[in-house]
Amino acid sequence: ELCGHFRVSAAVIINKSDLNAAMAREIHADCAAKGLPVVAELPHDPQMVHAMVRGLAITEMGDSPMSRTLRVAWEKIVQLLNVESTYQ
Repeated sequence: ELCGHFRVSAAVIINKSDLNAAMAREIHADCAAKGLPVVAELPHDPQMVHAMVRGLAITEMGDSPMSRTLRVAWEKIVQLLNVESTYQ
């Protein structure tokens, strides 16, 4: 609603989607009803805590399912924005 009010595009990333499958389905349904793309579903990943403690982004912790999912989400967001990716 806030993005709509300000006429700003929005996309959704569902965090810890594997902890509550019913809620993830509900979020998907709500997003579909509002025309919002779901660009990723992130599973719970203990590596996130390790990255935060070290002051790093999860993508700086090496190759992992989480970092790959985030990279794919980034590319989807770039496509939605119709801009060139700056990710190296």
